[in-house]
Amino acid sequence: MKKLIRFLILTYLFIPLCVYAYSDYIIASGKNIGIELKSNNVIVVVAYLIYNHNNLLESELKLGDKILKIGDKDINSVEDLHDVISKIDKDNVTITYKRNGISATTNLNLYNDNGEMKTGLYVRDTIRGVATLTYIDAGNKTFGALGHEILEKSTKSKFEADSGKI
Repeated sequence: MKKLIRFLILTYLFIPLCVYAYSDYIIASGKNIGIELKSNNVIVVVAYLIYNHNNLLESELKLGDKILKIGDKDINSVEDLHDVISKIDKDNVTITYKRNGISATTNLNLYNDNGEMKTGLYVRDTIRGVATLTYIDAGNKTFGALGHEILEKSTKSKFEADSGKI
């Protein structure tokens, strides 16, 4: 008898008495959809040798660091980084970066490669992935999608997005 009472109590606690529907008709899906996430940070994902130098070994930067500034210029995209670097005419810059929520600075060597200044770093501000479209509600033009955690493949860390699109 105690088991039956316990079962009934648990049943009433976990089964909803009312279910609310916001639409008369939804379309179930299960199809894969592509997603693109954009960060307002530039993330260091790989370094390459440039004139036998590796800036990850010669500076305090590590894979996964977010570049915030070069000198006093804010860096919010790969384009920002390229624009700032292309206007520098010296072989060393101060770079502000963030790692594990803490900002720091280091010096970064630049190398002139046929008139173009290079850092020897591959950086990223956008990442693409896959999600599952669960349903479409044509009545109110909404949808639900099961998003899978997206890891940046080089650093194997979670990508922190500021915006995105499907």
